[in-house]
Amino acid sequence: LSFGSSVLDPIFDINTDLEVTGLCHVDKFGFLFLFRDHHCIGYSDYKRKITLPWMGAIDQKGDKEGTCPLFNHPSSICYWPHLKTCYLLEAGGSKLKSIEIGSKYCGKINLQDSYKRYFSKIDNIESMATACDVNAYGDLYWVVKNLHRCFKKKMENNMVENYIGNGHAGFSISNNLSVCLLFSPSGIKCLNNMIYISDSGNRCIREVNGGIIRLVMGNPLNEKILSFPSKIVINNSIMYVLDKRDIKYLSLNDKNNGLILSSQNIVAIESGARKDIYVLERI
Repeated sequence: LSFGSSVLDPIFDINTDLEVTGLCHVDKFGFLFLFRDHHCIGYSDYKRKITLPWMGAIDQKGDKEGTCPLFNHPSSICYWPHLKTCYLLEAGGSKLKSIEIGSKYCGKINLQDSYKRYFSKIDNIESMATACDVNAYGDLYWVVKNLHRCFKKKMENNMVENYIGNGHAGFSISNNLSVCLLFSPSGIKCLNNMIYISDSGNRCIREVNGGIIRLVMGNPLNEKILSFPSKIVINNSIMYVLDKRDIKYLSLNDKNNGLILSSQNIVAIESGARKDIYVLERI
């Protein structure tokens, strides 16, 4: 795996046969790598030292808390700098854990039974794709692709609400969240009071501002703008989205958009503290 700003100028290599499925940049700490099907998390500091596994045990599935935790298909991760905490979704979003970066402690977040019932009749739960992000206030948002839903958890409690979607795949042009439909949501990003959701089934990215939702990039009827958008990162008012093999951008100020990189081997993208965009590629 080559990890860097382009194919020609990699920052460092990760010498492993394990399939990496996700990437998280932790400011002033380094990079976390998800190995969903190998039940573990890898880590690299800024000196390019790789620790694998950093948490969990390779190919050992489990559900254990503490400083030596075990994971069950870790599917997505995000970082909240205010508390120096990562939030980790497991098993298609059915489990949620928090990881304290400084102490390397992993704790389980107990979710109510009404949320767990969303997964009760799903057979392939461990392979379901998710994406998550946390806003400046510590409120956590995540999408579950196969459920066609976006969920929200306030920082002060563990109560989860179905924020967008009703479980049916579709598209609604209404700006009312209560009647909005999602079709395979696969990326989410919080910026100030805005939430941006990429919808691979609808070939678009939508902006959520309170109870209002609107289209900001792409269109379900036009695959030339976006064909299969997934991961979203935002840096200096520029949105970058992974669209199959391409990384495309959209200026949130003037709506200019275009292509910045194309490669068959892109696995994930992430933003840095400044103007850096990190690209994880498979070679």
